[in-house]
Amino acid sequence: MLPLLLAMLILGPPASAQVSISGQFDPAGAKQAAGRSVSFTCQVTNKQPLLSVRLTCPLAKVGTICFENCNRICADPSLCAEEPRLLRVTCSKSSAGSVQTFAYRLDMLDTGFSGDWGCKHVTYESTPRSLTVYPSPAIDSLDFTAATVVESQSTAALCVAQPTVGSLRFSWTRRDGLSIPHSSSGPNATASRLTIASAQRTDDAVYVCTVENEVGVSASREAGLTVNYPPSSVRLSSSLSSPLQAGVSVTFACQVGGGRPEPLRRFYRERLGQSREELPAATVTLEAADNAAKFYCKAESVGIIGTEVWSSPIAFSVSFPPSGLELLQQPPGPATDGGPAKQFSCSATSSSNPPSSAAWYSISPLGLQEQISDSRVSVSQTDGPNSPSSCRAGWTSPPAATSTASNSAASCCTTRARSAAKTSPWR
Repeated sequence: MLPLLLAMLILGPPASAQVSISGQFDPAGAKQAAGRSVSFTCQVTNKQPLLSVRLTCPLAKVGTICFENCNRICADPSLCAEEPRLLRVTCSKSSAGSVQTFAYRLDMLDTGFSGDWGCKHVTYESTPRSLTVYPSPAIDSLDFTAATVVESQSTAALCVAQPTVGSLRFSWTRRDGLSIPHSSSGPNATASRLTIASAQRTDDAVYVCTVENEVGVSASREAGLTVNYPPSSVRLSSSLSSPLQAGVSVTFACQVGGGRPEPLRRFYRERLGQSREELPAATVTLEAADNAAKFYCKAESVGIIGTEVWSSPIAFSVSFPPSGLELLQQPPGPATDGGPAKQFSCSATSSSNPPSSAAWYSISPLGLQEQISDSRVSVSQTDGPNSPSSCRAGWTSPPAATSTASNSAASCCTTRARSAAKTSPWR
């Protein structure tokens, strides 16, 4: 019996033995992603006693034999220090009649497993099966040529992946799921460029570059694009409305439609006959000079030249009294019995709003005040030569401005134009 086995080992079994051998990866195929598992099966049909089946693989450090039957070919099969990957290959054996099956499971694949795998039995060999392990793709960089642009400017994003096994497929999406109406192209096998021509505000988004290898493993990276644009509308409002009195404080609010970045808001005032000036704050204490003045709000986006937008103006009717009232008499000095007639005049250094009227009063030595209805007045002896008279501008809301002079009679005046009337002399 022994000579027969030696002869079969050296010469191989006779043709009548009908020996067949095959090696095959499982249905998952011979293209695998790194980190996955795959099985390789050696199947031998031999009616003669089976000597051994050897697994050939790229992990062998000496020759091509990695396993004999289910035994690792290592100096120390429990360690396999010369090729630790062999520890990630396990074997199971089964038989059915003359068919012997050895199933080798390859776990935690990496590119070191790539290469030809096959089976040997005596002088018979299976057809080699090539295994390709694809490492996970990785993106080195994703950058916009300009990550912040003004509307209508152009920019582009370049996505660069690491060189790897096999070909790569690039795709571009937006994080918000909206479609990208722009074209992309690959300057080479490991890069893709997305071109955004004449950017619009709707292009402001986070863009995602995805690269996928031949076995469906992908990697992604994100980059944001900011599209700045000017405001579209400005509306000015105020906390109070006309008519208002001088000395009242008004606060303005500026509502701006659109604009990125957030537009700057500035408030302006344009008084009659003066240039437009910027206000230091949104709250203004009205003065007499603010009557009929125009107030504005201006909005503009920083970094976008020529994009300022002005609101329509707001104007107020500001009420204010006359100032600088003065009561004069001609001739000067106290009135005397039988002396010349006295002429009194009342004037103001500034006008008022609304236009003021004048009223004349006589004040008795006891401080009693009585309005004089006629500009021509005969003053009685009891009034006394030094009884003070007052000229008061008529006023609807604010306190009246008053001027007094030491005399016993007065004439009519207005704050806008001086007028005078004579009084009768004493008798």
